[in-house]
Amino acid sequence: MLRTDPAVALRRPGRPLPPSFGRRREPRAAAGSTLSSAASTAFAGLVTASVVDSSRVAAADECLVTRQEKAAPPAAKGEPQLLVLHIAAFTFRLVFLFNFTADAATRQHLAALLRHPTTERKALLESYAEYANMVCGAVNRGLGSEFKFTGMSTPFVLDSSCADYRSTLQPTEVQTFDIAINQAMRFSLQVCICVEAGVSLDVRNFVTESAPSGELELF
Repeated sequence: MLRTDPAVALRRPGRPLPPSFGRRREPRAAAGSTLSSAASTAFAGLVTASVVDSSRVAAADECLVTRQEKAAPPAAKGEPQLLVLHIAAFTFRLVFLFNFTADAATRQHLAALLRHPTTERKALLESYAEYANMVCGAVNRGLGSEFKFTGMSTPFVLDSSCADYRSTLQPTEVQTFDIAINQAMRFSLQVCICVEAGVSLDVRNFVTESAPSGELELF
């Protein structure tokens, strides 16, 4: 995958670029694709439950997931970092854009959650990837209750400015969440729901289940 241009980096290999390549614009859905209100709510609920289940170190930990109209600027000082992961089915794909900030609270919580240090940059990036894999693995398991065949990519890191080019994905809908864990670690998550052209996607709910503690999600 080419990662030298931010618009290219978000797209999957081999997919042609639109004529408007390189220009920032608002998200535009693929021709003829629709996402029902019930499906939108179901996806948002699945993402919320997956984030909460994947973020707690102890049962008393608080994880607040708030739906936003647009991505908020980083709440803490630190180096911003974008981590991207895809889940694909035959009729749609989900592109997850995790916007992390390398502040002390984020480092501390990930170190406790994943049980390894996050002091070095390489270790911190690996922690971002492992955490995103946990969240998206939970989403993927939930999707399995309604869609038999889904596939999940490995996470990859991009410059945070690449998020400005999400319109090249032609999403049917973009859902944005602000996540606060114990009122300390905070990050934003954008989920681009990309329904294939000519498809009307309607699903009512997903069955969610927590992964056993300590079990790795392998793909």
